Amino acid sequence: MATTRRTIKVDGIEGLEKNLNNIQDKISAVLAPAAKAGADIIRDEARRRAPIMTGNLRRGIISQITWDKGKSAAFAGAGMDKSMNETFVKFGQPQKRAKLSEAKTLKQLVKAPTPKRYYYPSAQEYGTKNMPANSFMRPAFDSKKNAARNEIKKIVTAAIKGVR
Repeated sequence: MATTRRTIKVDGIEGLEKNLNNIQDKISAVLAPAAKAGADIIRDEARRRAPIMTGNLRRGIISQITWDKGKSAAFAGAGMDKSMNETFVKFGQPQKRAKLSEAKTLKQLVKAPTPKRYYYPSAQEYGTKNMPANSFMRPAFDSKKNAARNEIKKIVTAAIKGVR
């Protein structure tokens, strides 16, 4: 059985390749801002749900893009502002020093009690042994993840349609 070879000629392959490269460049340029826009939606909802005492917790909720240089990838998320850690790290009540009759060692008698540290946003989100959780980040994510996804999709779709 003999095989026949056929040749197919495609006109405009250079133009197609150029358009595909333009789309790739445009998507790459718009992905990080699109992801940030989605994270902003979740950040705003988390701020709305955060308990208010001094307002620092609400001000400390931010959205940002983190670049993974090794993979050339960007991650957008909502979380706590690390520059406010000094505000968020709290100290509990100092423990009482052991009484002379209760001390089993000299170290227990002499050692100054140190108060326990805790991270205020985590204590609010997950609770402590003395305080129930007052979650605000997870419910914000759960309630706005579809809106964030739709915003990202809208921005990327508009970028693709803009390349012609």
